[in-house]
Amino acid sequence: AFAACGIIPCPVTTLKIEQYCLGAMLDDRCGAAPLWCGLICELYSGYGYHTVCDRGRFAVADKDTLLIPEDNWQTSPKPSYELEVWNSRSLLRLAMMTLFSAAVNSDSFRYILTIAQALTGCENADALQTLPYPYNPGLEELS
Repeated sequence: AFAACGIIPCPVTTLKIEQYCLGAMLDDRCGAAPLWCGLICELYSGYGYHTVCDRGRFAVADKDTLLIPEDNWQTSPKPSYELEVWNSRSLLRLAMMTLFSAAVNSDSFRYILTIAQALTGCENADALQTLPYPYNPGLEELS
């Protein structure tokens, strides 16, 4: 059903950061696979679905089956070994850390501050005190 709707999942990357923004994901039908998995689990919370990660690839799992976004939303039997379960909080942290990494890579101070505030729960510039130089104004460059 998801493939028929044209929903395109993408692997985790900092190169296409718009794939972590819910509005862009819904408008473009293209986004990071872990976020699609989390969204499906939230929308269908009464069905016992959960997001799992198997060797770096995310999927939606029920008792017996995996729905694998990166395999064009194909289903497969659940493997016999234990899969790593990711809850909503873990998925949000993955998205935030990916966004933070992209902000640092692009040297976007405004986004670095905003994401640091979200990660720390601090609403002012004090959030930067948890970051290394050059973003932490209290630290001097190591010589």
